Amino acid sequence: MPRRHGARPPRPRRDLGARPAVATGHWGGPSDTAPLFAARVAEGPGGFPRTGDLGLTVNGQLRMTGRVRDALLVDGHTLHPQDVERELLGCAKALGSARVFCAGPGAGALVVVQEVVRTAGGARPGLPRPAARIRALIAEEFGVETGALLLVRPGTVRGAGTAKIRRALLRERYLRDEVRAPHAEFGTGIGEPCRGGAA
Repeated sequence: MPRRHGARPPRPRRDLGARPAVATGHWGGPSDTAPLFAARVAEGPGGFPRTGDLGLTVNGQLRMTGRVRDALLVDGHTLHPQDVERELLGCAKALGSARVFCAGPGAGALVVVQEVVRTAGGARPGLPRPAARIRALIAEEFGVETGALLLVRPGTVRGAGTAKIRRALLRERYLRDEVRAPHAEFGTGIGEPCRGGAA
């Protein structure tokens, strides 16, 4: 097929792993970031940078699903917090945004912090019932027990505007006992966080 006037032939794709523009670390950052940037996958000449992103292909399109370092290890199961939080959104009409994390750094008992929205009449529903539904859903869908469950006021998880509070920040606040919860439950083997405790 003849080329149209002014049209350029497609350029061959280049290996991103071999390009000199790929960063070797954070600008002005500590030297411990260099190993993260040096990680490579085996495919491709020279290997492609290992970004730590997780994804899948749907109808030939790549969709990002999360980050490797966000994965949680609970009771021998690897959980991706986004999956749990998405399931919790549809758990009950009275429940809003949720954040999940581990009591320990990346492993340990699962902690759930979920907002309770007001009903049409302005009253809050009885909280033990939605708490039981949350526990049952997590056990059924993900095969793990909920270590700690905090049902909180709107704005605790979803802050000003539409930005969600980062999990790491919420976890630090939880460990310092700074998360106010109208309803809190703690399973066996996990006690209430100590006020002023370290993250």
